[in-house]
Amino acid sequence: MESCQRLVQTWIATSRDQEIKQLVDGITNDEIKLLDIVKALGEALTSEDGKQRGKGVELLAEVLEGCRDDKISRQSTVVLNTFFRNKLDEADTVISAIRGILRLSSLPNFFQSDAIETFKALAANVNMKSHIQSTRYNVFKIIDNLMARHRGALKQLGDEFLKGYLSLAEGEKDPRNLLLAFSIGRVILIEFDIKKHIDDFFDITFCYFPITFKPPPDDPYGISTDDLKSALRGCLAATPYFGLLAIPLFMEKLSASAGHVKRDTLDTLGICLPIYGTATAKKFASTMWESFKTEIFQPIDSQTEEKALKAAQVLITVLASGDSTSTDDLVLEICAECIRILREPEKNQAQHAIKVLSTCISTTPQVSQLALSQAIPHLLKLLTDPTETTHRAVIITEITSLITATREAFSDSSSGRKYEEEKPLDPYKDQLLGSFISNLSSSNTRRASLEGLLQLVLIPKLLTLEELGYMVHNINNLLESSIEADDIRGPILNVLTATSRFSPKLVEETTLPILFMSLPDRAPPIDAHSQRASYQRTLKSLSTLCHQANLFETFVIRLTTKLEMLFSSTGLHPIPTTNPESMEVDPTAAETQQVECNAAYAHAILATLDNVLNLKVAEKHADVSKYVDRLVPRLYALFFQSATSPTAAMGKDIRLLNVAASIIASIVSTLTNERQEAFASQLFDAYYKGDYRALTSEYIKDSLAVEFSPFGASSSEEQKNLIVLFSAPLIPLQREVEIPAPDLSRFMTDLLWWSLDSTTNESQRRHAFQLIASVLNKHVEELEQFLAQDLKKLKQDVIVTQSVSIDKRRHSISLWTWISRSLVIRNHPQASSNIDVLFGLFDDQAIGWDAAKAIGEIERSDSVLSKPNHAVIRVLSLQKFSNMTLPRIMDGHKKAKEKHQQLAYLVALTSLIRSMPKIMYAHLLDSLMPLFIRSLELPDVDLRTAIIDTITTIAKEDSSQSSALSLYTNTLVNALLKNSIPGEMSSARLRVASLRCLGVLPNAIRYDVLHPHKATIVRHLGKALDDPKREVRRMAVDTRAVWYAEKNLVL
Repeated sequence: MESCQRLVQTWIATSRDQEIKQLVDGITNDEIKLLDIVKALGEALTSEDGKQRGKGVELLAEVLEGCRDDKISRQSTVVLNTFFRNKLDEADTVISAIRGILRLSSLPNFFQSDAIETFKALAANVNMKSHIQSTRYNVFKIIDNLMARHRGALKQLGDEFLKGYLSLAEGEKDPRNLLLAFSIGRVILIEFDIKKHIDDFFDITFCYFPITFKPPPDDPYGISTDDLKSALRGCLAATPYFGLLAIPLFMEKLSASAGHVKRDTLDTLGICLPIYGTATAKKFASTMWESFKTEIFQPIDSQTEEKALKAAQVLITVLASGDSTSTDDLVLEICAECIRILREPEKNQAQHAIKVLSTCISTTPQVSQLALSQAIPHLLKLLTDPTETTHRAVIITEITSLITATREAFSDSSSGRKYEEEKPLDPYKDQLLGSFISNLSSSNTRRASLEGLLQLVLIPKLLTLEELGYMVHNINNLLESSIEADDIRGPILNVLTATSRFSPKLVEETTLPILFMSLPDRAPPIDAHSQRASYQRTLKSLSTLCHQANLFETFVIRLTTKLEMLFSSTGLHPIPTTNPESMEVDPTAAETQQVECNAAYAHAILATLDNVLNLKVAEKHADVSKYVDRLVPRLYALFFQSATSPTAAMGKDIRLLNVAASIIASIVSTLTNERQEAFASQLFDAYYKGDYRALTSEYIKDSLAVEFSPFGASSSEEQKNLIVLFSAPLIPLQREVEIPAPDLSRFMTDLLWWSLDSTTNESQRRHAFQLIASVLNKHVEELEQFLAQDLKKLKQDVIVTQSVSIDKRRHSISLWTWISRSLVIRNHPQASSNIDVLFGLFDDQAIGWDAAKAIGEIERSDSVLSKPNHAVIRVLSLQKFSNMTLPRIMDGHKKAKEKHQQLAYLVALTSLIRSMPKIMYAHLLDSLMPLFIRSLELPDVDLRTAIIDTITTIAKEDSSQSSALSLYTNTLVNALLKNSIPGEMSSARLRVASLRCLGVLPNAIRYDVLHPHKATIVRHLGKALDDPKREVRRMAVDTRAVWYAEKNLVL
C-alpha cells in the first residue's frame, strides 16, 4: 500500500509514464489492487480543486487502459463505471471519464445494464461540440462498443437511444470521426425502428453529400476521399425510408453540379435505388431518366456518360423487378425512343441509342427480350434497304454492339443468367449469320461483318456445328482470296481462333490445309520479295491459330515436314539478273544465294514454332511435354545429319541452331524431374559416347557420314557448333536433376578448357560459358574441387599471364565473369575473391578495360541464370554486390595514380552504374558526378551512351538530385554537343542519347546557369537536323523545340 501511495503521489506531481507502468505491473502481478489506487488517490478524487480532481480521474483512466481484462473484476467494473459516469458533468474530469468508460465498455464483464446507464449518461452530459476531435472520437468509439456488444439493450431504449444518438452525432465534421459515425449510423438505420425519426436521421446524413474532403499531403491517418464516400453511401443506402427524401435532392445535385459531383451522384444513385425499391423508383422514374438521358446523349465526358448508363441500368432493373409479368411503361418508352433515333443510324445520336439499348439488354431477361425484339429486326431491315447502302458498315457495327452486350450479359457470372435458358438471339441468328456472311464480299463492310461473326461465335451454344461450318467455309474463301491482305487477316484470324475453341476439328480440317498449301516447299529466290512476305504472313497466321492441342499437333507435323524438305533440298531456282547485258549466273553464287534463302525460310519456320511454344509454356499447356518425343528427336536428327554431311550446308547456320535450341529448351523445361534425367542421359550418350540413336529416335536410319564427336580434338567447326543444342536443354533442368556425368568436376574441367582451347567462334564459347555457369550455380556443393583447383589454374595460367594471347585472356575474363555471376547471385563465399581478381587486373593495360567491363556484366540481368531456369538466386544478392562494389570503384579511382588505372575505374563505374537502380546511388551523386563527366571522354561508344543515359535519368529526377548537374554545366554541355556529332567514334544511339540529354537540361539546371549556352546549343541543334540517321534528326527536332520554349527553363 505504501508503494502504491508513493507511486500515485509521484505521478500527480510529475505525470510521468513510468509510475503508470509500475502501477499496471503491480496490478498484473497481484501486488496492487484497483481499490488500493482509489484509496491512494484519496482527496485527489474529492478535492474542491477541479484540476486536482481531473488528475485523479486521469490516473484511474490511464491505469485502466494498461490493465489486462482479467485483472478488472465485475465489482470494479460496476464501481468504476458509476464513478466515471458521475464525472461526465464536470468540465475538469469529463475527458478522462470518457477514456475510462471507453476502456470499461470493451470488457466482457460490462453488462447490458451498464450499457444502458452509460449511454444515458453520455447523452445527458456530453456536449460534443465543446470537445476536441479525440474526445468526440472516444464517445463514438464507446457507442460503437455498445452497438457491437449490447445492441439489444440499446434497442430496448427505443426513442430515447435514437434521440440521444442524434444529439451526439449532429454536426460532426472530422473525417476520422465521420468514418466511425457512418458505420454506427448504418447499423442503426438497418436494425432499429427509425420511422418516427426518418427526417432527423436523413438530415444528419445527407448533409455530408457530396463528400468534398481532400486528404492533406502525407496524411498520417490514411483516410481517403473514397473511404468517406463509401461509408456515406452505406448510410444513404441503408433504409428504403430515405428514398422519397433523397431522390429529389439527388436530381438537384445532378442537374446543377460540376462533373465530379455528377459522377458521385450517379454512383450513389446506382447503389441506393435497389434499396429504395420499385415503388419509390416509379414515382421519380421519368425525372431520373430525363437526367440520365442528358448525360448519355449530351455527355460532358466519357466517364460521366459511363456512370449515367450504369445508373440507368440500375433504374431499369429496379423498375422491371417490380412485376415480372409486364414491362414498365418507362422501359417501353426508352426502347421506343432509341428505335426512333436509329431510323438514322449514321447520326451521332444513334451511337448513344445503341449504348442505351445495350444497357437494357444487361438488365433482366424480360427487358433484354424487349430491346432485342425491337432493335435487331429494325436494323436488319435497314441493312437490306437499298437507300442505306452507304451506311451498311455503320449498321452492322451497331448490330454487333447489341450482340456484344448480349454476350457480356451472359458472361457475367454474378448475373446468374444462362444463354441456353433465355436464348434471346435465337429468333434472329439465321438472319444475322446470313447478313454478316453476305456482307463479307464488300470491302466496305467486311471488317464490321467479321467482328459481328466473332461476337456470334463467342456466345456459347448459339451457333450449331453446321452453322459454324457454313461460316468457316465462307471465311476460308475470303482467306484464300485475300491471302496477301494484311488489313483483313487479323479479323479473319480472330474469328477462326474463337471457332477453334469450340470446334478445333473444323478449323483443322478446313482452314489449316489452305494455309499449309500456301507455304512453298522450297524458299523463293532472293529477289522474290512478295513471295517471301507471303510465307511470313502465312506463318504468322498459323502461329495465331494453332495454340489448341489438336491444332498444334498438326502444326508441328506439317512445319517439321517442310523443314525436312528444306534441309534435304538440293535443287536451285534460277537466279534472275537485273543486268540485261549479262544473263549468265555464277553457279557458286547461285548456290550460295539459294542456301541463304533456304536458311531464311527455315529460320522463319523454326521461329514460328518457337513463338507458339513459348506462349504455350507461359500458359502451362499440358501437351507441350509430349513433344520431347515427337519434335525434339527430329530437330536433333536434322542438325546432326547436316553437321556431319559435306554437302548439307544449311543446317550448319548458327542462327538456325539458336532457334532450334530455344525450342528444345522450352520443351525440356516442362518435363518432370524423371523425364529430364532420362533426356539428359540420352544427350550425354550422344555427345560424349557418339550414341545418338536414343536421342534422335528413328529419324536417323543410316549411320552419319562421319564420326559424331562434337567435343573431340579433331572435330569440325560444324560439329562444335552443336554445343548450342547441348547447352540449351541442360540450362533449364531442375536443381534436383543430376548431371549424368561420371565425375561432375571432371566434366566441368574438360568443358572449361574445351571452351578456351578448342572453340572456333563466339557462339561456341558463349554457350559453353553459360552451361558452366548454370551447372556451377545449381551444383556448387559438388564442385568444390573445381572451384579450388581449376579456377586457380585458369587465373594463374591464363588470365594474369601476359605471355598468353590477348584474345584467349579476354575469353577467359568472359568465362570468369559468368562464373562470378553464378556465385554472386547465390551469395557464395568465393564470389568476393573472384571480384578481387577482376579489380587486380585494372593495372594490366592489355585487358584492364575488359576486366572493368566485367564488373558491370556481373550485375546485369540475363535469361540464363534466372528463376525460370531454376537458378539459385538469393534475395538481395545483387544489391549486396553493388553496395560493396560501387564504393570500391570510387575509392580506387581516387587512389589510382596512373591514367590507365583511372580510366579502368571509370569504365567499371560506367559498366556497373547502368545496371543499378537509381535509388542505390542517388545519395552519392555529389561524388559521382565528376566521374560521370570524365566518363564522357572514354573512347568506347557504348560506355559513353550508357553514362549519358544515366545523366539523363538523373536530370529527370527532383531538384535535390538534379542540382548536382549545375556545377558541371559548362563541361557537360560541351561534352554532349561533341558526342552528338557524327564521326568515327560515334553511333546513332550515342547521338540520340546526347540530344535527349540536352533536351532535359532546361528542366534540371537553373536559368541563369544554363542560359549562356542557349545560342550555341540551338545553333548546334540546327546542324543535327541534317544528320544522316532519321532517329537522330527526329530527336534534334524535339530537343530544339524544348530550347525554343524558353519559359520552360528553371528560374
